[in-house]
Amino acid sequence: MKKILKADISLSKVINNYFSRNKFITSFFSFITHTSGGRTYILYFIILPFLPELTNNILTDKQASFIWIYGGTAFILFQVPIYLTLKQSVKRNRPYEYNYTKMLIKAPDQYSFPSGHCASATLITLLMYNQDFFLAPVFLIWMILILISRIGLGIHYITDVIGGLILGSLTYLVALYLSNFKLIYNHKFYSILSNFII
Repeated sequence: MKKILKADISLSKVINNYFSRNKFITSFFSFITHTSGGRTYILYFIILPFLPELTNNILTDKQASFIWIYGGTAFILFQVPIYLTLKQSVKRNRPYEYNYTKMLIKAPDQYSFPSGHCASATLITLLMYNQDFFLAPVFLIWMILILISRIGLGIHYITDVIGGLILGSLTYLVALYLSNFKLIYNHKFYSILSNFII
C-alpha cells in the first residue's frame, strides 16, 4: 500500500510539474476542466431536453430522453450521495495541502477523493456510447482530457481520478438498471420540457 501511495504522489507531481511550466497547457486544461464542473452539469441537465429540436436531431429525442431520464436519475439518486459520503468519510486533503503539487486553479471544496469531475465525465461518456451517439468518440477524448486536467492542475491525485472513474462507471450501471423501469413521471416531465421551445 505504501508503494502505491508513493507512486501515486510521484506521478501526480510529475504531471503537475509539467503543467506548471507551460502557461498554454495550464490555460487550455483550466478551460477543459470547467466543462465538467457541478454548475456546468446543472446547465447540461436544463438544456438537454431541448437539444434534439435545437440541433435538428443530431442528438435524437430517444437518446436525449434516455440520458436525461435514466442518467439524470442515477446521477441524483446514486452518484451525488455516494460522492458526498466518500468525501466526508475519507476526508483526503488535496495534494497541494502537503506541497506535493502546485495549485493552478481553485479547488471546489476541501477534500480530494473521489474526483466528481471525473465521475460525471465518465458517466456522460458511457451514456453516449450506450446510445450509439456518433460523437461518442469526441466525448471519450473529452473525458480523458478531464482526467488529465484534474491531476495536472494540482487538485487531485491519480487515485482520486481512478476513484471518480469507478464511481462514474457504477452510476452508469445504476442508470442501466433503472432503464428496466418506466419512471412515468420522469418521462412526463421530460416531455413537458422538450415541448417547451420558446
